[in-house]
Amino acid sequence: LTHMPRGPGLARLIGALVFALIIIPVSIQALDTLNISAISTPARSMLNGIGEAIPNVIGATLIIVVAYIIGRWIASLVENGLRSIGFDDIISSIARAEPVRSAMDKMDPTPGVDTVDMAAFPPSRMIGLAVLIGIVLFASVEAARALQFTAMADMLTGVVSMATQVLFGAVIIAFGVLLANILAAATAKSGGPSAEILGVFVRWGVIILAVAVGLRFMGLANEIIVLAFGLILGAVAVAVAISFGIGGRDAAKKLMDRWTS
Repeated sequence: LTHMPRGPGLARLIGALVFALIIIPVSIQALDTLNISAISTPARSMLNGIGEAIPNVIGATLIIVVAYIIGRWIASLVENGLRSIGFDDIISSIARAEPVRSAMDKMDPTPGVDTVDMAAFPPSRMIGLAVLIGIVLFASVEAARALQFTAMADMLTGVVSMATQVLFGAVIIAFGVLLANILAAATAKSGGPSAEILGVFVRWGVIILAVAVGLRFMGLANEIIVLAFGLILGAVAVAVAISFGIGGRDAAKKLMDRWTS
């Protein structure tokens, strides 16, 4: 244990625990020998409670420690595996593609600033860290159950479930934003008379759709999302009807004459 980074402190803690486990029953036996039952009886009850709790505490600690060690190993395997198959290069190439870079330059037109810098914290390390956190959270649930902390186990179970939903929802939103930038840049690059306006509509349409799907997957405010989409579609329909009926009466008359003829 002394060769570990925190070895001396851990060894000292184990020594203190062993000292307590030896000195407490010896002290109680000494009090029984002196026939001081007013002190020895509560002390024996306390010792019995400590003795019953110690195996659960040791088991919960071992669960978390073993899960952390296994999680570090699995996270390292995931990170190295993703890096070996070129996952970081794929994400970097997608992020540095011309449509995405042009879209990012429009969003942040600062000259000489590279908006995509994944060398410090590559995507494979992010996924490995997420795997480690997930394994430790699962182990924390089992450790709380071993300690018979029902409320904490239920709370951690809810946190794990919500974290999974939030993670996948965030992935959906991130890919939606990436796809929106690519499609918008490709649309604006066509060079048509209304290409730039169409690119703006494509970008924000895809982003709104991805955000809605991500939030629905997260389970956050489903009724509000449905109501917002209904209001947006209704407002667009009313706006198109008003603009076509009032602002484009001549075009509407020509179109109706063509249909009726």
